[in-house]
Amino acid sequence: EAGRTHGNRGCVVGEPGSGKSRSVAENTVPRRRLWIRAETPAALTFSMITALDEHNVKTDNLSAEAVRLKFAGLLNHDGDPKLVVIDGIADPMQLDEFLPPTTRVPLIVISAMKPTANWAPMIEVGDLTTEQATPMVADLCPDIDESRRKTLAKLLGGRPSAIMQACAFLNEDADIDVDDFIRALAQDTS
Repeated sequence: EAGRTHGNRGCVVGEPGSGKSRSVAENTVPRRRLWIRAETPAALTFSMITALDEHNVKTDNLSAEAVRLKFAGLLNHDGDPKLVVIDGIADPMQLDEFLPPTTRVPLIVISAMKPTANWAPMIEVGDLTTEQATPMVADLCPDIDESRRKTLAKLLGGRPSAIMQACAFLNEDADIDVDDFIRALAQDTS
């Protein structure tokens, strides 16, 4: 709602691995949103072409600039999408180069970089505290005892992405000794 006074956009910012994308994905309706990958200019252009194709907008032989203009038009027509998420753009303010200042479709922009103060309302996603991260480790690695869960959560810095990757690694191979993993992790993070 706060985005309506800022061109119908909002920004979710935080360090890489802090769970920005996951938070947005878990709190939006998949069938009503359009997810645009923007880690690189090429990924952004490819995602926009895919979105335009899905909405029956012809993109054959268009320059990147023409694709951006067509995409901007998509954000101002009635119908779907109901929400657009632009994920991983290095600088959210780059969008001002090709998107109108106000769009009919709400935009959520996910970035590690904070835009200027009045660009859009901002939600900052930080790392989890050990008390918040430990239950996440418990959910992902239920066979690990509480003290090791807490140690893992602390060593992984409360970063949801790091916790998910570490737990996936531990769950992948039952022969991995959790204590050896913790020791190696402690050595790597010191």
